Amino acid sequence: MKYPTYSLAILLCAGCGSVSDWQDPTTLGGESVSFQLERARVFLVEGDPDAALQITDRLFAADRDDRAVHLLAAEANMAMAAEGTSLREALLHDAERHYREALGPDSKDPENLLRLSAVYWQLGEFELGRDRALDASELLEGDEREFSRALLQSAEHELRIFAEARSEELASEETELQDDTRRKAEAVLSRLERAKRGQPGGAFLKAALVYQWLGKTLDELNELERGIAAATDHFPLHDRYLEFHAQRGQQAQCASFYRKLIQERGTDISVLHALGQAESGLGNKHRADGDLEAAGRAYSSSISTFEQAMARAPTNWTENCTQWIAIQHISIAAIELDAGNLSESKTQLKQAFKRTPKVL
Repeated sequence: MKYPTYSLAILLCAGCGSVSDWQDPTTLGGESVSFQLERARVFLVEGDPDAALQITDRLFAADRDDRAVHLLAAEANMAMAAEGTSLREALLHDAERHYREALGPDSKDPENLLRLSAVYWQLGEFELGRDRALDASELLEGDEREFSRALLQSAEHELRIFAEARSEELASEETELQDDTRRKAEAVLSRLERAKRGQPGGAFLKAALVYQWLGKTLDELNELERGIAAATDHFPLHDRYLEFHAQRGQQAQCASFYRKLIQERGTDISVLHALGQAESGLGNKHRADGDLEAAGRAYSSSISTFEQAMARAPTNWTENCTQWIAIQHISIAAIELDAGNLSESKTQLKQAFKRTPKVL
């Protein structure tokens, strides 16, 4: 649930307390619990979770079992833990306790079950986190996207359980995949296969990571390509696909995949953007190999691709595409300088500056 955000000044104008009352969050007077909770939420939204907790502590003195107070206290503890204090683990344990108190033994609240699951993730309690996410999924079966979201969260916990087991094997002299570890991998992949229906981007990416841990390169590549085709706007998939090929010196194959996808599926802004990055990477590869002419062609092609993406994309893409275009001009300037063409190198730098001064 999203709560309305009010400034402290607006709430003061409601005539519900003096300025001194608002400056001291523990001065609650005879106000209703709902108003005190709203006051605590204002402090939380405005970046003062400690003040919010002072209010919830006072409210607990009156009613230790108030579910709404427990939920707000959990949020406030999570906010304080996110600040990176030395008390982070203690704050996370407090958040976990408050979520458990609020949810009770037979909760029908999937969203807060998922939040509790996320707390367990940060605490490294992956089996508990998996189980709470699965509890949430059972309550969301009528909504494919939300059901898959809960399954994906449970699979992320299972993936950590598998990865820790596999990591121990790889660190030992006996690196062969053991039966128990294989079963853990199969459990993750099974969960992810179902989650692909409603959350394809994240599910395909996590499946690729499982195969990466297993050392199954072709299976990893297959998951990435299927995932990109199913969820072209999931940028972490593109990031990993670009990285996969760069690690292997296969930038040409990467660019070819994106060109083929555009030919088969039509122009897609996200795919165009990824193609521009792939062509830029290909230019870097050619330059490192000493083929400056091929590098220049790749950089120029990247400029054209990003211009196409910018022409089709919403305005919030403009700055990113412009920066990428400027970077290609700088790269061309570098290879012109390598070739001894000082004048053309200066021209390319001017083009980069004309696009955006931020890159120089």
